[in-house]
Amino acid sequence: PRAVRRQLAAVAARGVAETRGEMYEDVGGLASPIVGRDGKVSAAVLLAAPVGRVATRHELYAPRVIQAGERMSRVLGYGGPYPPPRG
Repeated sequence: PRAVRRQLAAVAARGVAETRGEMYEDVGGLASPIVGRDGKVSAAVLLAAPVGRVATRHELYAPRVIQAGERMSRVLGYGGPYPPPRG
């Protein structure tokens, strides 16, 4: 449980979660929250690709996924900091 909490806190601070072969061994992904007007996470934007592509281009894709999550959150009326504070 502590390790999971630390991992969740790190994901929340970065604004992006990454998966590498967790569901299917050859698929990876990056996800960022979409936050509603009330400040609650209501969905996420996800980029899925072959695991090698996500791993080698993380620095290129992660900021774009975060930006997409923030833009969608703003459209929904969220006006707070992004990524949103955990809690």
